[in-house]
Amino acid sequence: SDYGATWSAPAVIRTSAATESRQVHLDYAANGIAHVTWQENKGLVYANEGSKDAGSWAGSYKVIVPPITSGSPGVSSPFIMTSSNNRVDIIWAEGNSTNPVPDPNIYHIRSKDGGSTFSVAKKAVLISGWASQFPSMVVEDQTGIIHLVWQEPYNFFAPDKGSIVYSRGTESGGSMSWTTPIKITSIDDAREPDITLVGSTLHVVYTDYRSGGDEQYVRHTQCSANCISSSNWQATTNAISGQIAGANGVDPLNLVSDVVQWGSCAVTYFHGTSIGLIDNEIIWGVDSCSGWSESPRDQITTDSVRSINPNLDVHNNWWFYLVYEQGTETVRQIYLQRTKPNLLLPVVFK
Repeated sequence: SDYGATWSAPAVIRTSAATESRQVHLDYAANGIAHVTWQENKGLVYANEGSKDAGSWAGSYKVIVPPITSGSPGVSSPFIMTSSNNRVDIIWAEGNSTNPVPDPNIYHIRSKDGGSTFSVAKKAVLISGWASQFPSMVVEDQTGIIHLVWQEPYNFFAPDKGSIVYSRGTESGGSMSWTTPIKITSIDDAREPDITLVGSTLHVVYTDYRSGGDEQYVRHTQCSANCISSSNWQATTNAISGQIAGANGVDPLNLVSDVVQWGSCAVTYFHGTSIGLIDNEIIWGVDSCSGWSESPRDQITTDSVRSINPNLDVHNNWWFYLVYEQGTETVRQIYLQRTKPNLLLPVVFK
Protein backbone atom coordinates (compact mmCIF):
# COMPACT_ATOMS: atom_id res chain seq x y z
CA SER A 1 0.00 0.00 0.00
CA ASP A 2 3.05 2.33 0.07
CA TYR A 3 4.50 1.64 -3.39
CA GLY A 4 6.73 -1.20 -2.24
CA ALA A 5 8.48 0.56 0.65
CA THR A 6 7.27 -1.98 3.25
CA TRP A 7 5.80 -5.46 2.92
CA SER A 8 3.37 -7.59 4.89
CA ALA A 9 4.38 -10.97 6.25
CA PRO A 10 4.22 -13.81 3.68
CA ALA A 11 0.78 -15.44 3.48
CA VAL A 12 0.15 -19.05 2.52
CA ILE A 13 -1.96 -19.35 -0.64
CA ARG A 14 -2.29 -23.12 -0.49
CA THR A 15 -0.77 -25.97 1.51
CA SER A 16 -1.09 -29.55 0.28
CA ALA A 17 0.84 -32.67 1.19
CA ALA A 18 3.06 -34.44 -1.35
CA THR A 19 2.43 -31.72 -3.94
CA GLU A 20 5.00 -29.94 -6.05
CA SER A 21 4.01 -26.33 -6.75
CA ARG A 22 6.10 -24.30 -9.21
CA GLN A 23 6.10 -21.48 -11.78
CA VAL A 24 3.80 -19.04 -9.99
CA HIS A 25 2.44 -16.06 -11.96
CA LEU A 26 0.35 -13.28 -10.39
CA ASP A 27 -1.61 -10.22 -11.49
CA TYR A 28 -3.56 -7.60 -9.57
CA ALA A 29 -6.98 -6.53 -10.84
CA ALA A 30 -7.99 -2.85 -10.85
CA ASN A 31 -9.99 -3.44 -7.64
CA GLY A 32 -6.82 -4.50 -5.81
CA ILE A 33 -7.57 -8.24 -5.69
CA ALA A 34 -4.65 -10.55 -6.48
CA HIS A 35 -5.15 -13.41 -8.94
CA VAL A 36 -2.57 -16.19 -9.17
CA THR A 37 -1.96 -19.31 -11.23
CA TRP A 38 0.73 -21.96 -10.90
CA GLN A 39 1.84 -25.43 -11.92
CA GLU A 40 0.78 -28.12 -9.42
CA ASN A 41 1.99 -31.69 -9.98
CA LYS A 42 2.36 -30.91 -13.70
CA GLY A 43 -1.23 -29.63 -13.79
CA LEU A 44 -2.54 -26.05 -13.56
CA VAL A 45 -4.44 -24.37 -10.73
CA TYR A 46 -5.83 -20.92 -9.92
CA ALA A 47 -6.76 -18.89 -6.84
CA ASN A 48 -7.56 -15.32 -5.82
CA GLU A 49 -7.53 -13.62 -2.45
CA GLY A 50 -11.30 -13.13 -2.27
CA SER A 51 -11.34 -9.41 -1.44
CA LYS A 52 -8.73 -6.71 -1.15
CA ASP A 53 -6.47 -7.25 1.90
CA ALA A 54 -8.62 -10.19 3.02
CA GLY A 55 -6.00 -12.82 2.29
CA SER A 56 -8.64 -15.57 2.06
CA TRP A 57 -7.41 -17.80 -0.76
CA ALA A 58 -8.87 -21.22 -0.03
CA GLY A 59 -12.42 -20.71 -1.30
CA SER A 60 -11.28 -19.62 -4.76
CA TYR A 61 -8.90 -22.53 -5.46
CA LYS A 62 -9.68 -24.23 -8.77
CA VAL A 63 -8.05 -26.97 -10.81
CA ILE A 64 -7.75 -25.82 -14.43
CA VAL A 65 -5.72 -28.82 -15.66
CA PRO A 66 -5.77 -31.96 -13.47
CA PRO A 67 -2.42 -33.27 -12.17
CA ILE A 68 -0.55 -35.44 -14.65
CA THR A 69 0.37 -38.72 -12.97
CA SER A 70 2.16 -40.22 -15.97
CA GLY A 71 3.87 -38.68 -18.93
CA SER A 72 5.64 -35.36 -19.33
CA PRO A 73 6.20 -32.43 -19.48
CA GLY A 74 2.70 -31.41 -18.36
CA VAL A 75 1.95 -27.72 -17.83
CA SER A 76 4.65 -25.05 -18.06
CA SER A 77 4.99 -21.26 -18.23
CA PRO A 78 1.52 -20.26 -16.93
CA PHE A 79 0.70 -16.56 -17.44
CA ILE A 80 -2.27 -14.68 -15.97
CA MET A 81 -3.69 -11.24 -16.78
CA THR A 82 -6.71 -9.32 -15.51
CA SER A 83 -8.64 -6.60 -17.36
CA SER A 84 -11.90 -4.65 -17.12
CA ASN A 85 -15.36 -6.25 -16.84
CA ASN A 86 -13.96 -8.81 -14.35
CA ARG A 87 -11.99 -10.68 -17.01
CA VAL A 88 -9.23 -13.09 -15.95
CA ASP A 89 -7.22 -14.70 -18.77
CA ILE A 90 -4.73 -17.55 -18.35
CA ILE A 91 -2.42 -18.99 -21.00
CA TRP A 92 0.06 -21.84 -20.69
CA ALA A 93 1.99 -24.54 -22.55
CA GLU A 94 0.83 -28.14 -22.06
CA GLY A 95 2.01 -31.48 -23.41
CA ASN A 96 2.00 -35.12 -22.44
CA SER A 97 4.29 -37.81 -23.79
CA THR A 98 1.47 -40.37 -23.48
CA ASN A 99 -0.81 -38.46 -25.91
CA PRO A 100 -0.98 -39.06 -29.68
CA VAL A 101 0.39 -35.50 -30.11
CA PRO A 102 2.90 -35.41 -27.24
CA ASP A 103 4.62 -32.04 -27.76
CA PRO A 104 3.37 -28.99 -25.82
CA ASN A 105 0.74 -26.70 -27.33
CA ILE A 106 -0.43 -23.27 -26.16
CA TYR A 107 -3.79 -23.14 -24.36
CA HIS A 108 -6.10 -20.39 -23.10
CA ILE A 109 -9.01 -20.09 -20.68
CA ARG A 110 -11.04 -17.03 -19.57
CA SER A 111 -13.20 -16.03 -16.61
CA LYS A 112 -15.71 -13.18 -16.97
CA ASP A 113 -16.72 -13.02 -13.31
CA GLY A 114 -13.44 -12.36 -11.53
CA GLY A 115 -12.38 -15.99 -11.33
CA SER A 116 -15.58 -17.48 -9.88
CA THR A 117 -16.07 -19.54 -13.04
CA PHE A 118 -14.12 -19.98 -16.25
CA SER A 119 -16.94 -19.86 -18.78
CA VAL A 120 -14.75 -19.39 -21.88
CA ALA A 121 -13.50 -22.96 -22.04
CA LYS A 122 -9.95 -24.24 -22.39
CA LYS A 123 -8.90 -24.14 -26.02
CA ALA A 124 -5.68 -24.83 -27.91
CA VAL A 125 -4.47 -21.83 -29.90
CA LEU A 126 -2.53 -24.09 -32.27
CA ILE A 127 -1.81 -27.83 -32.43
CA SER A 128 1.37 -27.80 -34.46
CA GLY A 129 3.07 -31.09 -33.67
CA TRP A 130 6.05 -29.07 -32.42
CA ALA A 131 7.09 -28.03 -28.92
CA SER A 132 5.32 -24.68 -28.43
CA GLN A 133 6.82 -22.85 -25.43
CA PHE A 134 7.06 -19.63 -23.40
CA PRO A 135 3.74 -17.88 -24.13
CA SER A 136 3.23 -14.20 -23.29
CA MET A 137 0.14 -12.05 -23.80
CA VAL A 138 -1.32 -8.59 -23.42
CA VAL A 139 -5.08 -7.98 -23.20
CA GLU A 140 -6.76 -4.83 -24.51
CA ASP A 141 -8.52 -3.53 -21.41
CA GLN A 142 -11.75 -2.33 -23.01
CA THR A 143 -12.26 -4.86 -25.81
CA GLY A 144 -10.80 -7.99 -24.22
CA ILE A 145 -8.86 -8.74 -27.41
CA ILE A 146 -5.77 -10.86 -26.64
CA HIS A 147 -2.43 -10.42 -28.36
CA LEU A 148 -0.41 -13.61 -27.87
CA VAL A 149 3.17 -14.54 -28.74
CA TRP A 150 5.21 -17.66 -28.08
CA GLN A 151 8.25 -19.65 -29.19
CA GLU A 152 7.56 -22.16 -31.96
CA PRO A 153 10.14 -24.40 -33.77
CA TYR A 154 8.84 -23.93 -37.30
CA ASN A 155 11.95 -25.32 -39.02
CA PHE A 156 11.52 -29.04 -39.76
CA PHE A 157 15.28 -29.48 -40.24
CA ALA A 158 16.18 -27.71 -36.98
CA PRO A 159 13.41 -28.42 -34.43
CA ASP A 160 15.59 -27.17 -31.57
CA LYS A 161 15.68 -23.65 -33.07
CA GLY A 162 12.86 -21.22 -32.41
CA SER A 163 10.76 -18.61 -34.16
CA ILE A 164 8.43 -16.13 -32.48
CA VAL A 165 4.82 -16.38 -33.63
CA TYR A 166 1.78 -14.17 -33.02
CA SER A 167 -1.96 -14.78 -32.86
CA ARG A 168 -4.88 -12.52 -31.94
CA GLY A 169 -7.75 -13.83 -29.85
CA THR A 170 -11.30 -12.42 -29.98
CA GLU A 171 -14.22 -13.63 -27.89
CA SER A 172 -17.59 -14.13 -29.53
CA GLY A 173 -20.57 -16.02 -28.18
CA GLY A 174 -18.65 -17.28 -25.16
CA SER A 175 -15.88 -18.83 -27.27
CA MET A 176 -12.42 -17.56 -28.17
CA SER A 177 -11.41 -17.44 -31.83
CA TRP A 178 -7.74 -17.23 -32.75
CA THR A 179 -6.24 -15.94 -35.98
CA THR A 180 -3.84 -18.15 -37.91
CA PRO A 181 -0.48 -17.86 -36.13
CA ILE A 182 2.14 -15.93 -38.11
CA LYS A 183 5.90 -15.86 -37.82
CA ILE A 184 7.12 -12.38 -36.80
CA THR A 185 10.88 -13.02 -36.63
CA SER A 186 13.41 -13.80 -39.34
CA ILE A 187 16.54 -14.67 -37.37
CA ASP A 188 17.91 -18.21 -37.14
CA ASP A 189 16.99 -18.94 -33.50
CA ALA A 190 14.53 -16.69 -31.61
CA ARG A 191 13.56 -17.56 -28.04
CA GLU A 192 11.46 -16.53 -25.00
CA PRO A 193 9.32 -13.58 -26.19
CA ASP A 194 7.50 -11.00 -24.13
CA ILE A 195 4.83 -8.54 -25.34
CA THR A 196 3.26 -5.26 -24.25
CA LEU A 197 0.94 -2.63 -25.72
CA VAL A 198 1.83 1.08 -25.75
CA GLY A 199 -1.04 3.11 -27.16
CA SER A 200 -1.96 1.25 -30.34
CA THR A 201 1.50 -0.27 -30.87
CA LEU A 202 2.44 -3.83 -29.91
CA HIS A 203 6.05 -4.27 -28.77
CA VAL A 204 7.67 -7.73 -28.66
CA VAL A 205 11.14 -8.47 -27.28
CA TYR A 206 12.95 -11.80 -27.58
CA THR A 207 16.35 -13.49 -27.42
CA ASP A 208 18.53 -13.91 -30.50
CA TYR A 209 20.40 -17.11 -29.56
CA ARG A 210 23.67 -17.88 -31.39
CA SER A 211 26.88 -19.90 -31.16
CA GLY A 212 25.69 -22.29 -28.49
CA GLY A 213 24.94 -19.41 -26.15
CA ASP A 214 28.31 -17.68 -26.36
CA GLU A 215 26.75 -14.92 -28.44
CA GLN A 216 23.26 -13.65 -27.65
CA TYR A 217 21.26 -10.46 -28.14
CA VAL A 218 17.87 -9.07 -27.18
CA ARG A 219 15.86 -7.95 -30.20
CA HIS A 220 12.63 -6.01 -30.72
CA THR A 221 9.83 -5.88 -33.26
CA GLN A 222 6.63 -3.84 -33.29
CA CYS A 223 3.29 -3.49 -35.07
CA SER A 224 0.66 -0.74 -35.04
CA ALA A 225 -2.07 -1.99 -37.40
CA ASN A 226 -3.35 -5.21 -38.99
CA CYS A 227 -0.90 -7.24 -36.95
CA ILE A 228 -2.22 -10.55 -38.25
CA SER A 229 -0.09 -9.90 -41.36
CA SER A 230 3.64 -10.60 -41.04
CA SER A 231 4.47 -7.69 -43.36
CA ASN A 232 3.19 -5.19 -40.79
CA TRP A 233 5.71 -6.20 -38.13
CA GLN A 234 8.75 -3.92 -38.21
CA ALA A 235 11.95 -5.13 -36.55
CA THR A 236 14.31 -2.64 -34.94
CA THR A 237 17.42 -2.74 -37.14
CA ASN A 238 20.00 -3.23 -34.41
CA ALA A 239 19.76 -5.49 -31.38
CA ILE A 240 18.30 -3.39 -28.55
CA SER A 241 20.67 -5.05 -26.08
CA GLY A 242 23.62 -3.40 -27.83
CA GLN A 243 26.81 -5.41 -27.53
CA ILE A 244 27.10 -9.21 -27.33
CA ALA A 245 25.86 -10.83 -24.12
CA GLY A 246 25.66 -14.38 -22.81
CA ALA A 247 24.37 -16.56 -20.00
CA ASN A 248 26.84 -17.91 -17.46
CA GLY A 249 25.09 -21.14 -16.53
CA VAL A 250 22.53 -23.72 -17.54
CA ASP A 251 19.73 -22.18 -15.46
CA PRO A 252 18.88 -20.13 -17.39
CA LEU A 253 20.68 -20.90 -20.63
CA ASN A 254 19.22 -17.93 -22.55
CA LEU A 255 19.06 -14.22 -22.02
CA VAL A 256 15.70 -13.44 -20.41
CA SER A 257 13.95 -10.12 -21.09
CA ASP A 258 10.74 -8.46 -19.93
CA VAL A 259 8.93 -5.48 -21.48
CA VAL A 260 6.28 -3.12 -20.05
CA GLN A 261 4.61 0.17 -20.87
CA TRP A 262 5.96 3.10 -18.83
CA GLY A 263 4.16 6.28 -19.80
CA SER A 264 4.50 6.54 -23.57
CA CYS A 265 7.58 4.30 -23.65
CA ALA A 266 8.24 0.58 -23.97
CA VAL A 267 10.85 -0.37 -21.36
CA THR A 268 12.86 -3.59 -21.45
CA TYR A 269 15.17 -5.08 -18.83
CA PHE A 270 17.18 -8.23 -19.38
CA HIS A 271 20.06 -10.20 -17.90
CA GLY A 272 23.30 -11.04 -19.65
CA THR A 273 27.06 -11.15 -19.23
CA SER A 274 29.02 -8.13 -20.36
CA ILE A 275 31.61 -10.10 -22.34
CA GLY A 276 31.20 -13.72 -23.38
CA LEU A 277 30.55 -16.29 -20.68
CA ILE A 278 33.34 -15.48 -18.24
CA ASP A 279 31.39 -13.05 -16.04
CA ASN A 280 28.22 -13.25 -13.99
CA GLU A 281 25.03 -11.89 -15.53
CA ILE A 282 24.12 -8.23 -15.05
CA ILE A 283 20.65 -6.66 -15.19
CA TRP A 284 20.51 -4.12 -18.02
CA GLY A 285 17.75 -1.80 -19.22
CA VAL A 286 16.84 0.04 -22.43
CA ASP A 287 13.72 1.85 -23.64
CA SER A 288 12.05 3.01 -26.83
CA CYS A 289 11.98 6.70 -25.85
CA SER A 290 15.79 6.69 -25.66
CA GLY A 291 16.15 5.01 -29.03
CA TRP A 292 16.75 1.52 -27.59
CA SER A 293 20.44 0.72 -28.15
CA GLU A 294 21.21 4.23 -29.46
CA SER A 295 21.64 5.37 -25.85
CA PRO A 296 23.85 3.80 -23.13
CA ARG A 297 22.28 0.82 -21.37
CA ASP A 298 21.00 1.27 -17.83
CA GLN A 299 23.12 -1.04 -15.64
CA ILE A 300 21.33 -2.08 -12.44
CA THR A 301 23.73 -4.68 -10.97
CA THR A 302 27.41 -5.65 -11.18
CA ASP A 303 29.06 -8.94 -12.15
CA SER A 304 30.16 -9.70 -8.58
CA VAL A 305 27.23 -12.15 -8.34
CA ARG A 306 24.72 -13.61 -10.80
CA SER A 307 21.64 -11.41 -11.34
CA ILE A 308 19.02 -13.14 -13.50
CA ASN A 309 15.37 -13.44 -14.55
CA PRO A 310 14.18 -9.82 -14.35
CA ASN A 311 10.47 -9.13 -14.10
CA LEU A 312 8.85 -5.70 -14.44
CA ASP A 313 5.64 -3.97 -13.42
CA VAL A 314 4.29 -0.41 -13.44
CA HIS A 315 1.81 1.12 -10.98
CA ASN A 316 -0.32 4.17 -11.82
CA ASN A 317 1.70 4.39 -15.04
CA TRP A 318 4.75 5.83 -13.20
CA TRP A 319 5.92 3.78 -10.25
CA PHE A 320 8.29 1.28 -11.84
CA TYR A 321 9.20 -2.04 -10.17
CA LEU A 322 12.02 -4.42 -11.09
CA VAL A 323 12.30 -7.85 -9.43
CA TYR A 324 15.15 -10.29 -10.09
CA GLU A 325 17.06 -13.24 -8.64
CA GLN A 326 20.58 -12.90 -7.31
CA GLY A 327 22.96 -15.54 -5.98
CA THR A 328 24.50 -18.89 -6.87
CA GLU A 329 23.08 -22.02 -8.49
CA THR A 330 22.04 -23.37 -5.08
CA VAL A 331 21.26 -20.25 -3.01
CA ARG A 332 19.28 -17.35 -4.45
CA GLN A 333 17.59 -14.25 -3.07
CA ILE A 334 14.83 -12.13 -4.56
CA TYR A 335 15.59 -8.42 -4.97
CA LEU A 336 13.23 -5.54 -5.62
CA GLN A 337 14.14 -2.14 -7.00
CA ARG A 338 11.62 0.64 -7.53
CA THR A 339 11.74 4.09 -9.02
CA LYS A 340 9.63 7.18 -9.64
CA PRO A 341 10.94 7.93 -12.09
CA ASN A 342 14.77 7.92 -11.93
CA LEU A 343 15.93 6.84 -8.45
CA LEU A 344 16.33 3.10 -7.81
CA LEU A 345 15.98 1.92 -4.21
CA PRO A 346 17.00 -1.70 -3.45
CA VAL A 347 15.14 -3.94 -1.01
CA VAL A 348 16.17 -7.56 -0.33
CA PHE A 349 13.94 -10.45 0.74
CA LYS A 350 15.47 -13.70 1.97
